[in-house]
Amino acid sequence: MQKIKAIIVDDEPEAQDLLENLISEEFPKIDIKGIASNVDEGIELIIKNKPEIVFLDIQMPRKNGFELLHELQHLDVNPTIIFTTAYDEFAVEAIRHSAFDYLQKPIKVHELERTIARYNKEHIESDFKQQSKIILEYIRKPRIKFNTRSGFVLVDPEEVLYCLADANYTDIHLINSDEITVSYSLTNVQQMFSNSEYVRCGRSHLINTRYLVNVNRKERSCTFSVDSNQIKITITKQGVRDLEKFWG
Repeated sequence: MQKIKAIIVDDEPEAQDLLENLISEEFPKIDIKGIASNVDEGIELIIKNKPEIVFLDIQMPRKNGFELLHELQHLDVNPTIIFTTAYDEFAVEAIRHSAFDYLQKPIKVHELERTIARYNKEHIESDFKQQSKIILEYIRKPRIKFNTRSGFVLVDPEEVLYCLADANYTDIHLINSDEITVSYSLTNVQQMFSNSEYVRCGRSHLINTRYLVNVNRKERSCTFSVDSNQIKITITKQGVRDLEKFWG
């Protein structure tokens, strides 16, 4: 049986060695044709070897993994990309959005087994060009940078459902049910969201009216609809009045 050709693109020698050793020990049907330490070397290896799989690191100096995807868009190649990344919430969300697969560093053998099993099952149906287009459009969308307790996050305003004041912090609730606590007051967050769809409701809430479907005066609540799911939150009496004023 013909072996599956693969290359590794990663700037960290230890990560290169770990992945190469795991593959050689556990997956003899995968043939590592080369290892690149940067995007330009990776493109040369891809053009030369036309691999079925590219294990691609995201965070690399000068050019990152997403830039490699951009450059491959113009070449006659159709590899399956498996990203390798230390935990990066934004990068992981972008990868999921585009249906690429990924391995979280440090890579564990059982996660590699899961990924290779998925490749064996689905690779015939993969569409590199379309997946690349989706992920590149996703990462180029305008985002707002917010500081957090541990670093910072990049938030797409369109994916925010509502924000809730928490003293000098703000809890940002996303449409995918994730919650992010940022080191800004609600007033500061409101100033960063220039979109007129965002309405301040009382002192504690900032909501995205794009997803708003119901306001209940008696219950002092409002209901959002996201992908057919109903999400209800409690607001203040002033919040109800602010929403009524917004809708005239």
